[in-house]
Amino acid sequence: MALRDEIKIKQNKLHDISVWIDAQANGQEWYDIIYDQQYSSAAVASLFCRHGFKADANLIARFRAKHVA
Repeated sequence: MALRDEIKIKQNKLHDISVWIDAQANGQEWYDIIYDQQYSSAAVASLFCRHGFKADANLIARFRAKHVA
C-alpha cells in the first residue's frame, strides 16, 4: 500500500453543493433559500441534511460569501 492511498483526496464541497442543487427538480428554490439572509446558516444546513446533502453552517456561510454580493 502506498502512502497516497492512506490520505483522502480533497473535496470541493462548494462545487459539490452547486452540483447537488442543480440536480434537484426545485433547484431554483434551493438557491433562493440559500441566498436568503433571513435564514441562519445553521437552519439552511439542517434543511440540506434533511434532504440528503451533508452540510454544516460553515459550508453555507462560505457559499453565501462566495456567491452573494
